[in-house]
Amino acid sequence: MPIRPSDHGVFASAAGGFVALAASGGTETTYNDGGGRTWKVHTFNSSGTFTVSDAGSGNDAGYVKYLVVSGGGSGGTSSGAGGGGAGGYVESTSTAITATGYTVTIGAGGSVSGGNAAGGQGTASSFGSIQATVGGGGGAGGSTYSADATTGGSGGGSSASNSGAAGTAGQGNSGGSGGGFSGGWCGGGGGGKGANGSSGFSNFDFGFGGSGGAGLASTITGSSVTLGGGGGGQYDDASGAGSGGSGGGGNGSTTGTGQGGGTNLGGGGGAGRSGSYGGGSGVVIISYPTTE
Repeated sequence: MPIRPSDHGVFASAAGGFVALAASGGTETTYNDGGGRTWKVHTFNSSGTFTVSDAGSGNDAGYVKYLVVSGGGSGGTSSGAGGGGAGGYVESTSTAITATGYTVTIGAGGSVSGGNAAGGQGTASSFGSIQATVGGGGGAGGSTYSADATTGGSGGGSSASNSGAAGTAGQGNSGGSGGGFSGGWCGGGGGGKGANGSSGFSNFDFGFGGSGGAGLASTITGSSVTLGGGGGGQYDDASGAGSGGSGGGGNGSTTGTGQGGGTNLGGGGGAGRSGSYGGGSGVVIISYPTTE
C-alpha cells in the first residue's frame, strides 16, 4: 500500500522513484526543511491561477499542502462598537490535485460606512473547488441593538450587552460580548482563528473594550507566520480600547478610527469612535516537495 503524505504528517519519500510536481503561479519561493528536502511555495496575495503542468510521479504525485485565509471583517463604529472577526482559516497537510489550472481567489476585507454602523463582513478566499473559506464577521455598531455583530469565519464582537457573533466550525471562533452601561458602552473583541474575542467591561470607575482573539501560526512557508487575528473593541476612555489579536488583528480606537486588519493576514479590523479602516485581505499559500 503506497504511503501518502498524511500518513506521517509529512510528505513520504517515493519508493519507486520521485518526479516533482511542476506548477506556476503567485509569488514562488523555496526552502529546505532541515531533513534534506526542498519545498516550493506559491503565495497568492492577489487572485490568480495555480497552474499544474505535471502532477509528478511516485508516492507523492499529485499532493500539495495548502492554507486558505479569507478577508477579515471590519470593526464597527461609534461608542462601544465591536471589533471585526478574522477571516475563515483552513489548512490541509495533504490534498490531491491533478495537472490542470486552479483558480485562486483572494477575499477582500470588510468595510464600514456611517456613524453607529456595524462593520461589513469580509469576502471568501478559495483555491479552486478544493476549499473556500468564509469571510470574517463584522463588529457591532456602537451602543445599538439594531446594528449588531455578524457571523463569519470568526464572528464579530458585540456592543451593549449582546453576545458576540458565532464563528464557523473549523474555521474560526466567536466574537466577545459587549458591556455597559454603568461606566459607558464597551465593545467586544472580534474572534480569531486561535481564540474567541474577549468581552468588553465597564463599571463606575473604568472600563475597556474587549481584545481580539489570537490568530494561529502556520509553517507552510518554511518559517512560522501567524494569521487570522480578531480586531479590538471600542471604549471611550483614553486607555480603554481593546487591542487586536496576534496575526493581523487591528487595535480599537477610543476617539479616532480603528486600526485596519493586517493585509494578506485575514485580520479583523479594530472598532473606532469615528470609523474603522476595515478588515485585512486574505491569502492562499500552496507548497509541495521538489526533492526527496
